Amino acid sequence: MWSQVLAELAEETDYDNFKSEVARHQGKAGCAYEHCLHEVWSVMYKLQK
Repeated sequence: MWSQVLAELAEETDYDNFKSEVARHQGKAGCAYEHCLHEVWSVMYKLQK
């Protein structure tokens, strides 16, 4: 059941970039949150190298 729910939620996703989508929905109020997302992405990207 859980995998079916996740698959259906994935089908509903209509954006390419989560960080950009957060910025679009939260605007200036979510600026700090968006910045944190970029920081996490940066750390994870460096760990892949």
